[in-house]
Amino acid sequence: MKVNGEAAAAEVIKNNNRLNVSSGKYLNLSRANDADGANVNVFTNDDTPEETWRLRYNSSTDAYYIGSMVSQNGNGRVLDAACGGDSPQMYDNIQLHSISG
Repeated sequence: MKVNGEAAAAEVIKNNNRLNVSSGKYLNLSRANDADGANVNVFTNDDTPEETWRLRYNSSTDAYYIGSMVSQNGNGRVLDAACGGDSPQMYDNIQLHSISG
C-alpha cells in the first residue's frame, strides 16, 4: 500500500502501530504468513512480530510503504488493498504483497 504524503503516513502508523486508537486493536499479519495475498486483520495486542510494521519512504515513487517486519525485517512485502479494479474501494480486503511499483 502506498501512502502519499508524510502526514497521511503518520496517521496510518501513529500510536504504536494501532489501526484504531479507540478500539486498541492492532494491524496483524494473519498466522505470520509471509506470502503474497496473506490476509491482514485487526487483533488484540499480543506482542508478536506479526503486529510490527515498518514505515519506509521510496524516493523513486515519492510514496511511503508499510512493510511487515515478518517479511525481511520490514523490507519485503507491504500492505496492499486487494481491489478488483484499478483503485481501492471501500471494504476491499487488506493483504500482504510484493511491491509492484
